[in-house]
Amino acid sequence: MKRHFRLLGYLIGFFLICGGLVRIWNTFTAFANLEEAEGVIINFHTHEGDPDIYHPNVSFLYRGDTLLVEGTKDEEGEFTGKRVTVIFPPGKPDEAKIKSVPWFISALLILAGIWCVGLVGFISLLERENVQRQISEKISAPEYESKIPKLVLFGFLAALLIGLTYHFTAEKIKNPGNSTEIGGLILLGFLAFIFTAVVLLNLFSLIIESKLIPVDAEFSKLLGPFRELSASGEVTYYWRIQCKWLHPETNQWITFTSSLISGVELYYPQPFIRVEAHRKMPAKYYTVNLALVSKTPASGITLLDAETMSRWREKEAQWKEAVKRKFQRSLRAKIGRLLNCLLNFLKRNEKAVRGVSIVLVLLGIIHVGRDREDPSENDISDDDNDTDTDV
Repeated sequence: MKRHFRLLGYLIGFFLICGGLVRIWNTFTAFANLEEAEGVIINFHTHEGDPDIYHPNVSFLYRGDTLLVEGTKDEEGEFTGKRVTVIFPPGKPDEAKIKSVPWFISALLILAGIWCVGLVGFISLLERENVQRQISEKISAPEYESKIPKLVLFGFLAALLIGLTYHFTAEKIKNPGNSTEIGGLILLGFLAFIFTAVVLLNLFSLIIESKLIPVDAEFSKLLGPFRELSASGEVTYYWRIQCKWLHPETNQWITFTSSLISGVELYYPQPFIRVEAHRKMPAKYYTVNLALVSKTPASGITLLDAETMSRWREKEAQWKEAVKRKFQRSLRAKIGRLLNCLLNFLKRNEKAVRGVSIVLVLLGIIHVGRDREDPSENDISDDDNDTDTDV
Protein backbone atom coordinates (compact mmCIF):
# COMPACT_ATOMS: atom_id res chain seq x y z
CA MET A 1 0.00 0.00 0.00
CA LYS A 2 2.82 2.37 0.87
CA ARG A 3 4.58 1.64 -2.43
CA HIS A 4 1.37 2.37 -4.34
CA PHE A 5 0.91 5.60 -2.41
CA ARG A 6 4.42 6.78 -3.19
CA LEU A 7 4.02 5.75 -6.83
CA LEU A 8 0.84 7.82 -7.02
CA GLY A 9 2.75 10.83 -5.65
CA TYR A 10 5.47 10.39 -8.25
CA LEU A 11 2.88 10.08 -11.04
CA ILE A 12 1.02 13.22 -9.94
CA GLY A 13 4.26 15.18 -9.81
CA PHE A 14 5.35 13.82 -13.19
CA PHE A 15 2.06 14.77 -14.88
CA LEU A 16 2.11 18.26 -13.34
CA ILE A 17 5.65 18.87 -14.62
CA CYS A 18 4.74 17.50 -18.04
CA GLY A 19 1.61 19.66 -18.11
CA GLY A 20 3.65 22.81 -17.45
CA LEU A 21 6.28 21.90 -20.03
CA VAL A 22 3.66 21.01 -22.66
CA ARG A 23 1.91 24.33 -22.04
CA ILE A 24 5.19 26.20 -22.60
CA TRP A 25 5.95 24.08 -25.70
CA ASN A 26 2.52 24.78 -27.20
CA THR A 27 2.91 28.48 -26.56
CA PHE A 28 6.24 28.77 -28.36
CA THR A 29 5.05 26.43 -31.12
CA ALA A 30 2.07 28.71 -31.68
CA PHE A 31 4.39 31.71 -31.76
CA ALA A 32 6.53 30.02 -34.40
CA ASN A 33 3.52 29.76 -36.74
CA LEU A 34 2.60 33.44 -36.35
CA GLU A 35 3.97 36.56 -37.94
CA GLU A 36 5.54 39.25 -35.81
CA ALA A 37 5.79 43.00 -36.18
CA GLU A 38 7.18 45.76 -34.03
CA GLY A 39 4.62 48.22 -32.70
CA VAL A 40 4.49 51.20 -30.39
CA ILE A 41 1.86 52.21 -27.82
CA ILE A 42 0.36 55.52 -28.94
CA ASN A 43 -2.36 56.04 -26.31
CA PHE A 44 -4.83 54.34 -24.00
CA HIS A 45 -8.60 54.11 -23.82
CA THR A 46 -11.26 52.76 -21.49
CA HIS A 47 -14.48 50.90 -22.12
CA GLU A 48 -17.88 52.09 -21.01
CA GLY A 49 -18.82 50.58 -17.67
CA ASP A 50 -15.18 49.84 -16.77
CA PRO A 51 -13.47 53.25 -16.42
CA ASP A 52 -10.65 52.02 -14.16
CA ILE A 53 -9.08 49.65 -16.72
CA TYR A 54 -6.92 51.22 -19.45
CA HIS A 55 -6.39 49.39 -22.73
CA PRO A 56 -3.30 50.27 -24.80
CA ASN A 57 -3.64 51.17 -28.47
CA VAL A 58 -0.68 49.88 -30.48
CA SER A 59 0.30 51.14 -33.94
CA PHE A 60 2.39 48.92 -36.24
CA LEU A 61 3.40 48.74 -39.90
CA TYR A 62 2.40 45.87 -42.18
CA ARG A 63 3.44 45.97 -45.84
CA GLY A 64 3.60 49.75 -45.79
CA ASP A 65 0.22 50.22 -44.09
CA THR A 66 -0.15 51.58 -40.56
CA LEU A 67 -2.53 49.42 -38.52
CA LEU A 68 -3.94 49.73 -35.05
CA VAL A 69 -4.44 46.94 -32.51
CA GLU A 70 -6.11 47.13 -29.11
CA GLY A 71 -4.42 45.51 -26.16
CA THR A 72 -6.28 43.61 -23.48
CA LYS A 73 -6.76 44.75 -19.90
CA ASP A 74 -4.11 42.21 -18.84
CA GLU A 75 -1.36 44.38 -20.32
CA GLU A 76 -0.73 46.28 -17.06
CA GLY A 77 2.22 48.57 -16.58
CA GLU A 78 2.45 49.74 -20.20
CA PHE A 79 3.16 53.38 -21.09
CA THR A 80 2.91 55.60 -24.15
CA GLY A 81 5.88 55.25 -26.49
CA LYS A 82 6.83 51.77 -25.34
CA ARG A 83 7.78 49.37 -28.14
CA VAL A 84 6.04 46.01 -28.06
CA THR A 85 5.88 42.93 -30.27
CA VAL A 86 2.67 42.25 -32.14
CA ILE A 87 1.75 38.76 -33.39
CA PHE A 88 -0.95 37.67 -35.83
CA PRO A 89 -1.75 34.77 -38.18
CA PRO A 90 0.03 34.94 -41.55
CA GLY A 91 -1.71 37.43 -43.81
CA LYS A 92 -4.27 38.45 -41.15
CA PRO A 93 -2.97 41.62 -39.48
CA ASP A 94 -6.52 42.53 -38.43
CA GLU A 95 -6.31 39.66 -35.85
CA ALA A 96 -3.14 41.03 -34.30
CA LYS A 97 -2.55 41.13 -30.55
CA ILE A 98 0.30 42.05 -28.25
CA LYS A 99 2.69 39.16 -27.67
CA SER A 100 2.75 37.88 -24.12
CA VAL A 101 3.89 34.58 -22.63
CA PRO A 102 1.46 32.99 -20.09
CA TRP A 103 4.28 31.91 -17.82
CA PHE A 104 2.41 32.03 -14.50
CA ILE A 105 0.24 28.89 -14.89
CA SER A 106 3.06 26.94 -16.52
CA ALA A 107 5.53 27.84 -13.78
CA LEU A 108 2.96 26.97 -11.10
CA LEU A 109 2.35 23.52 -12.60
CA ILE A 110 6.07 22.80 -12.84
CA LEU A 111 6.74 23.94 -9.26
CA ALA A 112 3.82 21.88 -7.94
CA GLY A 113 5.13 18.81 -9.75
CA ILE A 114 8.65 19.31 -8.42
CA TRP A 115 7.19 19.71 -4.93
CA CYS A 116 5.25 16.43 -5.14
CA VAL A 117 8.19 14.45 -6.49
CA GLY A 118 10.65 16.02 -4.05
CA LEU A 119 8.40 15.49 -1.03
CA VAL A 120 7.73 11.81 -1.75
CA GLY A 121 11.41 11.26 -2.49
CA PHE A 122 12.44 12.99 0.73
CA ILE A 123 10.09 10.87 2.83
CA SER A 124 11.27 7.70 1.06
CA LEU A 125 14.85 8.66 1.90
CA LEU A 126 13.97 9.15 5.58
CA GLU A 127 12.30 5.75 5.67
CA ARG A 128 15.27 4.00 4.10
CA GLU A 129 17.63 5.61 6.61
CA ASN A 130 15.50 4.39 9.52
CA VAL A 131 14.84 0.81 8.40
CA GLN A 132 18.03 -0.61 9.93
CA ARG A 133 17.62 1.41 13.12
CA GLN A 134 14.03 0.26 13.54
CA ILE A 135 15.05 -3.39 13.17
CA SER A 136 18.05 -3.22 15.52
CA GLU A 137 16.45 -1.04 18.19
CA LYS A 138 12.94 -2.51 17.84
CA ILE A 139 11.09 0.79 17.63
CA SER A 140 8.06 1.65 15.57
CA ALA A 141 8.42 3.74 12.44
CA PRO A 142 7.22 7.35 12.56
CA GLU A 143 3.98 7.98 10.69
CA TYR A 144 5.45 9.62 7.61
CA GLU A 145 2.82 8.42 5.16
CA SER A 146 -0.10 10.16 6.91
CA LYS A 147 1.63 13.54 6.54
CA ILE A 148 2.19 13.36 2.78
CA PRO A 149 -1.34 14.49 1.68
CA LYS A 150 -1.33 17.43 4.08
CA LEU A 151 2.14 18.51 3.02
CA VAL A 152 1.28 18.20 -0.68
CA LEU A 153 -1.89 20.28 -0.25
CA PHE A 154 -0.30 22.97 1.91
CA GLY A 155 2.77 23.10 -0.32
CA PHE A 156 0.63 23.60 -3.43
CA LEU A 157 -1.41 26.33 -1.74
CA ALA A 158 1.74 28.03 -0.49
CA ALA A 159 3.24 28.02 -4.01
CA LEU A 160 -0.01 29.36 -5.46
CA LEU A 161 -0.24 32.18 -2.91
CA ILE A 162 3.43 33.10 -3.32
CA GLY A 163 3.01 33.21 -7.10
CA LEU A 164 -0.14 35.34 -6.90
CA THR A 165 1.51 37.71 -4.43
CA TYR A 166 4.54 38.12 -6.68
CA HIS A 167 2.41 38.56 -9.82
CA PHE A 168 0.05 41.19 -8.43
CA THR A 169 2.80 43.02 -6.55
CA ALA A 170 4.91 43.27 -9.72
CA GLU A 171 1.92 44.67 -11.61
CA LYS A 172 1.23 47.17 -8.84
CA ILE A 173 4.85 48.36 -8.92
CA LYS A 174 4.75 48.77 -12.71
CA ASN A 175 1.40 50.55 -12.68
CA PRO A 176 0.50 52.08 -9.29
CA GLY A 177 -2.82 53.28 -10.67
CA ASN A 178 -4.26 49.83 -11.39
CA SER A 179 -7.22 48.43 -9.48
CA THR A 180 -5.23 46.09 -7.19
CA GLU A 181 -5.72 47.05 -3.54
CA ILE A 182 -2.78 47.26 -1.14
CA GLY A 183 -4.86 45.55 1.55
CA GLY A 184 -5.47 42.59 -0.76
CA LEU A 185 -1.75 42.25 -1.47
CA ILE A 186 -0.99 42.31 2.26
CA LEU A 187 -3.62 39.62 2.88
CA LEU A 188 -2.21 37.43 0.09
CA GLY A 189 1.30 37.84 1.47
CA PHE A 190 0.14 36.99 4.98
CA LEU A 191 -1.65 33.82 3.82
CA ALA A 192 1.40 32.82 1.78
CA PHE A 193 3.57 33.25 4.89
CA ILE A 194 1.18 31.15 7.02
CA PHE A 195 0.99 28.24 4.56
CA THR A 196 4.75 28.32 3.96
CA ALA A 197 5.40 28.29 7.71
CA VAL A 198 3.08 25.28 8.14
CA VAL A 199 4.94 23.38 5.42
CA LEU A 200 8.38 24.22 6.82
CA LEU A 201 7.37 23.32 10.38
CA ASN A 202 6.00 19.96 9.24
CA LEU A 203 9.18 19.24 7.29
CA PHE A 204 11.24 20.17 10.33
CA SER A 205 9.08 17.85 12.44
CA LEU A 206 9.69 15.01 9.98
CA ILE A 207 13.45 15.54 10.14
CA ILE A 208 13.40 15.58 13.96
CA GLU A 209 11.25 12.44 14.13
CA SER A 210 13.67 10.60 11.86
CA LYS A 211 16.48 11.19 14.37
CA LEU A 212 14.66 10.09 17.54
CA ILE A 213 15.97 7.14 19.57
CA PRO A 214 14.18 5.22 22.35
CA VAL A 215 15.26 6.04 25.90
CA ASP A 216 14.25 4.33 29.17
CA ALA A 217 14.24 7.15 31.73
CA GLU A 218 13.92 6.85 35.50
CA PHE A 219 10.74 8.26 37.00
CA SER A 220 11.47 11.31 39.19
CA LYS A 221 8.17 12.81 40.29
CA LEU A 222 4.74 13.94 39.24
CA LEU A 223 4.46 17.70 38.78
CA GLY A 224 1.17 19.34 39.64
CA PRO A 225 -1.64 19.36 39.98
CA PHE A 226 -2.73 22.00 37.50
CA ARG A 227 -6.44 22.64 37.98
CA GLU A 228 -9.07 23.59 35.42
CA LEU A 229 -12.53 24.69 36.53
CA SER A 230 -15.37 24.07 34.05
CA ALA A 231 -18.50 26.18 33.69
CA SER A 232 -20.47 23.57 35.64
CA GLY A 233 -18.07 23.88 38.59
CA GLU A 234 -16.28 20.55 37.99
CA VAL A 235 -12.54 20.54 38.68
CA THR A 236 -10.20 18.63 36.36
CA TYR A 237 -6.68 17.83 37.58
CA TYR A 238 -3.71 17.79 35.21
CA TRP A 239 -0.19 16.53 35.85
CA ARG A 240 3.21 16.32 34.19
CA ILE A 241 5.57 13.35 34.41
CA GLN A 242 9.18 14.25 35.16
CA CYS A 243 11.89 11.68 34.55
CA LYS A 244 15.66 11.62 34.08
CA TRP A 245 18.15 9.72 31.94
CA LEU A 246 21.93 9.30 32.17
CA HIS A 247 23.46 10.08 28.78
CA PRO A 248 25.98 7.29 28.03
CA GLU A 249 28.32 9.51 26.01
CA THR A 250 28.45 12.67 28.13
CA ASN A 251 27.71 10.89 31.45
CA GLN A 252 25.27 13.68 32.39
CA TRP A 253 21.73 13.43 33.72
CA ILE A 254 19.08 14.82 31.36
CA THR A 255 15.62 15.70 32.67
CA PHE A 256 12.50 15.13 30.58
CA THR A 257 9.08 16.65 31.29
CA SER A 258 5.93 15.33 29.62
CA SER A 259 2.95 17.26 28.36
CA LEU A 260 -0.20 17.55 30.48
CA ILE A 261 -2.13 14.42 31.40
CA SER A 262 -5.39 14.32 33.31
CA GLY A 263 -6.67 11.88 35.92
CA VAL A 264 -6.76 11.03 39.62
CA GLU A 265 -5.29 7.51 39.28
CA LEU A 266 -2.30 7.11 36.97
CA TYR A 267 -0.09 4.07 36.40
CA TYR A 268 2.73 3.26 33.98
CA PRO A 269 3.04 -0.45 33.08
CA GLN A 270 6.84 -0.39 32.84
CA PRO A 271 9.65 0.09 35.37
CA PHE A 272 10.95 3.00 33.23
CA ILE A 273 9.32 5.87 31.41
CA ARG A 274 9.66 5.45 27.65
CA VAL A 275 11.02 8.61 25.97
CA GLU A 276 11.96 9.20 22.35
CA ALA A 277 14.82 11.68 22.26
CA HIS A 278 16.98 13.22 19.55
CA ARG A 279 20.32 11.53 19.04
CA LYS A 280 22.47 14.65 19.34
CA MET A 281 20.14 17.06 21.17
CA PRO A 282 18.12 14.87 23.58
CA ALA A 283 17.51 17.68 26.10
CA LYS A 284 15.91 19.90 23.44
CA TYR A 285 13.94 17.52 21.22
CA TYR A 286 12.13 14.66 22.93
CA THR A 287 8.68 13.14 23.47
CA VAL A 288 7.55 11.37 26.63
CA ASN A 289 5.32 8.44 25.68
CA LEU A 290 2.00 9.06 27.43
CA ALA A 291 0.14 6.44 25.41
CA LEU A 292 1.16 3.79 27.96
CA VAL A 293 -0.30 5.65 30.93
CA SER A 294 -3.16 3.62 32.41
CA LYS A 295 -6.05 4.61 34.69
CA THR A 296 -6.24 1.14 36.28
CA PRO A 297 -3.69 -0.48 38.64
CA ALA A 298 -0.89 -2.22 36.76
CA SER A 299 2.56 -3.62 37.45
CA GLY A 300 5.25 -1.05 36.86
CA ILE A 301 5.22 2.49 38.24
CA THR A 302 2.41 3.87 40.37
CA LEU A 303 2.36 7.52 39.40
CA LEU A 304 -0.70 8.48 41.44
CA ASP A 305 -3.16 6.22 43.27
CA ALA A 306 -6.51 6.90 44.90
CA GLU A 307 -5.08 6.92 48.44
CA THR A 308 -2.42 9.50 47.55
CA MET A 309 -5.01 11.61 45.77
CA SER A 310 -7.31 11.41 48.80
CA ARG A 311 -4.50 12.56 51.12
CA TRP A 312 -3.66 15.37 48.70
CA ARG A 313 -7.29 16.51 48.62
CA GLU A 314 -7.39 16.53 52.45
CA LYS A 315 -4.26 18.68 52.50
CA GLU A 316 -5.77 20.91 49.84
CA ALA A 317 -8.96 21.33 51.93
CA GLN A 318 -6.87 22.13 55.03
CA TRP A 319 -4.83 24.61 53.04
CA LYS A 320 -7.99 26.30 51.72
CA GLU A 321 -9.43 26.49 55.25
CA ALA A 322 -6.17 27.96 56.56
CA VAL A 323 -6.18 30.54 53.76
CA LYS A 324 -9.80 31.39 54.56
CA ARG A 325 -9.05 31.85 58.27
CA LYS A 326 -5.99 33.95 57.46
CA PHE A 327 -8.09 36.16 55.21
CA GLN A 328 -10.75 36.59 57.91
CA ARG A 329 -8.13 37.50 60.50
CA SER A 330 -6.58 39.97 58.09
CA LEU A 331 -9.99 41.50 57.37
CA ARG A 332 -10.82 41.86 61.07
CA ALA A 333 -7.42 43.42 61.71
CA LYS A 334 -7.96 45.97 58.92
CA ILE A 335 -11.42 46.87 60.23
CA GLY A 336 -9.98 47.27 63.76
CA ARG A 337 -7.22 49.56 62.50
CA LEU A 338 -9.78 51.62 60.60
CA LEU A 339 -11.96 52.03 63.72
CA ASN A 340 -8.92 52.98 65.80
CA CYS A 341 -7.97 55.63 63.27
CA LEU A 342 -11.53 56.98 63.34
CA LEU A 343 -11.59 57.13 67.17
CA ASN A 344 -8.20 58.83 67.27
CA PHE A 345 -9.42 61.39 64.77
CA LEU A 346 -12.51 62.11 66.90
CA LYS A 347 -10.40 62.50 70.04
CA ARG A 348 -7.97 64.88 68.36
CA ASN A 349 -10.81 67.00 66.94
CA GLU A 350 -13.30 66.73 69.81
CA LYS A 351 -14.23 70.46 69.87
CA ALA A 352 -14.79 70.60 66.13
CA VAL A 353 -16.89 67.46 66.17
CA ARG A 354 -18.92 68.85 69.08
CA GLY A 355 -19.56 72.14 67.25
CA VAL A 356 -20.61 70.35 64.09
CA SER A 357 -22.95 68.14 66.12
CA ILE A 358 -24.60 71.19 67.76
CA VAL A 359 -25.09 72.87 64.38
CA LEU A 360 -26.65 69.72 62.95
CA VAL A 361 -28.99 69.42 65.96
CA LEU A 362 -30.11 73.06 65.61
CA LEU A 363 -30.72 72.62 61.89
CA GLY A 364 -32.78 69.56 62.65
CA ILE A 365 -34.89 71.42 65.25
CA ILE A 366 -35.55 74.31 62.88
CA HIS A 367 -36.54 71.91 60.10
CA VAL A 368 -38.98 70.05 62.39
CA GLY A 369 -40.51 73.38 63.51
CA ARG A 370 -41.13 74.40 59.93
CA ASP A 371 -42.76 71.10 59.17
CA ARG A 372 -45.16 71.62 62.08
CA GLU A 373 -46.11 75.18 61.06
CA ASP A 374 -46.83 74.41 57.42
CA PRO A 375 -49.77 72.01 58.01
CA SER A 376 -51.65 74.62 60.16
CA GLU A 377 -51.36 77.24 57.42
CA ASN A 378 -52.68 74.76 54.93
CA ASP A 379 -55.61 73.97 57.20
CA ILE A 380 -56.53 77.70 57.52
CA SER A 381 -56.39 78.22 53.78
CA ASP A 382 -58.58 75.17 53.29
CA ASP A 383 -61.14 76.58 55.79
CA ASP A 384 -61.21 79.90 53.97
CA ASN A 385 -61.84 78.12 50.71
CA ASP A 386 -64.71 76.18 52.26
CA THR A 387 -66.31 79.39 53.61
CA ASP A 388 -66.22 81.06 50.26
CA THR A 389 -67.87 78.09 48.68
CA ASP A 390 -70.78 78.11 51.17
CA VAL A 391 -71.50 81.80 50.60
